[in-house]
Amino acid sequence: MICKLMLEQTGLFVVRVENRGERALSTARSFRPDVIFLDIYLPDKGGHAISAELQSDPHLRAVPIVFWSGSVHRKTVVTNSHGCWPVLPKPFSNADLTELATNLSS
Repeated sequence: MICKLMLEQTGLFVVRVENRGERALSTARSFRPDVIFLDIYLPDKGGHAISAELQSDPHLRAVPIVFWSGSVHRKTVVTNSHGCWPVLPKPFSNADLTELATNLSS
């Protein structure tokens, strides 16, 4: 919810939050986001599995994904069979979040 507030306060973004990995695909299908921020470690389903589902959907495969994680300490990338996505380490600044969202959604 904090990230939602940080992005929406810029006036540039409308944000939908989904906290359950099992509902991520259906939420993304109904919302049609320009960029997806996805935690790597979720209690019910891992971020890598969710990203594979998102990338297998023809309407969502072009949507950029940014992973965030408390287990990395610097900006890095995740490479898998579906692409190469940035990882934003927690904690991150409002500026880092907004910059990534702006760059990837345009």
